[in-house]
Amino acid sequence: MAHNNKTEYIALLGRTLAKSLDFSGRSRRTEVVYYWIATALLSTVFAFIISTLLPLVAALVINQILKLTFALPFFALLVRRLHDQDRPGWWALMLPAILSLDILATIRFILVIYGAGSEADTDPSPIELWIGLPLVFTALVLTFLPGTIGLNRFGPDPRLE
Repeated sequence: MAHNNKTEYIALLGRTLAKSLDFSGRSRRTEVVYYWIATALLSTVFAFIISTLLPLVAALVINQILKLTFALPFFALLVRRLHDQDRPGWWALMLPAILSLDILATIRFILVIYGAGSEADTDPSPIELWIGLPLVFTALVLTFLPGTIGLNRFGPDPRLE
């Protein structure tokens, strides 16, 4: 049984990477979970290596670049998850908004490091709290809502493939 799970994990992760720029069709919740596990592991390893080899600001910039790199396949995956629920993929535009708020927070932190801001600038702004948190919550909920059973307007049920 463990072999099948490992094979399924690799197959679903491979499918996500192969469809990094494919915004059509549907994807399973399992695909999202496997992608998050893989990117969390890779991010942790990269963050450790980068933080030990580079100065803090360079590490922060490279970390943001890695986040954007990992977000590109996830953006297409989120669109396919929305399609699985018979929702239009436009809902996934919340992801760039979330990433933009994260980048702005990192820029503020870098400015504080260089003395161009106060430590109070590292606290989340009201915009981040009132817009960012609901967007993150909505993205999480939409990612894990069950898909429609059987065929929908975006294609066949990925659980039956």
